[in-house]
Amino acid sequence: MQAQTLKDVIRVFDPRKTLDKEDLDEYYAYRIRNRKEDPAITKLKIRIFGADAQKILFSGHRGCGKSTELNKLALDLEENHHGILIVKYNVTDVLDVFDLDYSDILFSLAYELYHKADSAGVKIDKAILNEIEEFVGDVTKDVEEIKEERRGLGVVFQKLFVAKYQQESLTRESVRKQLKPRISRLIELINSMVTQIKLAGCDALIIIDGIDGSPLDIGKKLYYGYGQVLSKPDCAIIYTIPISAVYSSEFTVIQQSFDETIILPNIAVTNRDGTPCKDGEDVFSNLSRLRMRPDLIEEDALRYATEMSAGITREFVRIIKDSCVEAIVRGGDKIICDDVKRAVNDRKNDFKRILSKKTQYTALKEVRDTKSIYIDDENIRAEIPGLLHNLSIVEYNGDIWWDVHPVVLSILKSMDDHARK
Repeated sequence: MQAQTLKDVIRVFDPRKTLDKEDLDEYYAYRIRNRKEDPAITKLKIRIFGADAQKILFSGHRGCGKSTELNKLALDLEENHHGILIVKYNVTDVLDVFDLDYSDILFSLAYELYHKADSAGVKIDKAILNEIEEFVGDVTKDVEEIKEERRGLGVVFQKLFVAKYQQESLTRESVRKQLKPRISRLIELINSMVTQIKLAGCDALIIIDGIDGSPLDIGKKLYYGYGQVLSKPDCAIIYTIPISAVYSSEFTVIQQSFDETIILPNIAVTNRDGTPCKDGEDVFSNLSRLRMRPDLIEEDALRYATEMSAGITREFVRIIKDSCVEAIVRGGDKIICDDVKRAVNDRKNDFKRILSKKTQYTALKEVRDTKSIYIDDENIRAEIPGLLHNLSIVEYNGDIWWDVHPVVLSILKSMDDHARK
């Protein structure tokens, strides 16, 4: 529902919330009002249907709309393509992204596949279910609460993932100890379920969101060390991957285990030469109008919030929410440009806290001046993946180019001004 007051704006502009279900109908149109479906999503669909059991890496900057696009993809496929069993989940709901292992992902995949097939009424052969139950019993034998109470496969799975696996490192360690020597068997059981789903007249598509939210070292380790294992299930899978891993030196090896890498672009709100990009501005103007009454924000305030968002949806939503808080504190009845400037200044402090190395600033200045990440100095170039990961550097598609986040640009400008004094 469109916000009618500033207090409503705080609720509607929630940067933690991904558009799903009814919210997609109400708010999604901003991404496509001025253009057709994003080419990245069109390519994703072509890949899914173009060959069997495609393994696709889906990337983009944090907050650029990947989860929303994957939610919409799943809903579109469910409505318009019968014969597909779609298993979509976010690892943050069942796992700890700060302690993530390839075995966790495959085990959670098996859980989600079983749960979806069961809820969809897909009959899995009793012998296979018995094998899965025996397997789960073996790998959870050291988890006391589960060992003591056997009530069927579904209950065991649920107790493990919903109640324990995400919160308790001891549970994860116990299960991993038993699971890793049996990983080939786990993949066999996953593929047995996939075969049963096919016999029921469906193809399985698994969409695993949230892996891109893991720390840079974990994301690279997962795909670099275990990409071949993650690609073994015999069905189509979309994995999210941190954009920093795409820019790592290991990515050439990572690519060999997957069929395609698709990157969802940011929405350019300025052109490469620094001039405003009207198409991008219109996208965020539409987003704002769909979510709140136009008279709740002044035009120059909306324009400045758009510019400082770097074309990243979550950044824009966060700036509007924070600006709204500033407006309420001020006693105003609408967001003005000074409110946005105060909100942006807080965001600037966030970046200052994470940018603490001289080599980071050297790399940022190089990118600012050249609109490129190709830096000769190896030590300086090594900072690029981390700066992409924390949004200090932003990629724009088309004739691909890079720039420094506008909020970080203001930090660099202050540093240059100070140096000249």
